Amino acid sequence: MKKLTKDEFIGLIYKIGFFKIFTPEEKFKLADVEGHTVSFSPNSYILSEGDVGNSLYILLRGKVYITKNNSPRVRLAELQPGAVFGEISFLAGRNRITNVRADDNVLALRIDPDFLNKVGSEIAEKTKDQLIKVLIRKLERMNVLFQEAKKRIPGDEWHKVIL
Repeated sequence: MKKLTKDEFIGLIYKIGFFKIFTPEEKFKLADVEGHTVSFSPNSYILSEGDVGNSLYILLRGKVYITKNNSPRVRLAELQPGAVFGEISFLAGRNRITNVRADDNVLALRIDPDFLNKVGSEIAEKTKDQLIKVLIRKLERMNVLFQEAKKRIPGDEWHKVIL
């Protein structure tokens, strides 16, 4: 994959909801940060279950899928541009809990402590605010799925599935 120009990068982040609250000047500043736009070829691992990670990713182009080591052929989810992944390890300092693999040619923005230092405190705060919103949306989706699963499992058996 060829190197992305600043204009191409800015064009991509204008399409990603995560960056909607950023001003044009802040988007240009994001484009100036070298080395944090990363590309992956099809079937390559972006994250591996069990690894230690201090970064999260925002998918800019392409698709990725999530698997677990105990069933690597089962795709738990497929993520599209705009998706955020790796945030649990980034925030909690825990090992990765899933694998994330490129489904095709993928371009992502890697956010780590170095990136946040380079963009400055104002952009770092907006990034953290957006990340909180992403986590809230994921929790809301999980709660809906939990409630749906609870309806399908008879009696008090539902708690055994969760615990």
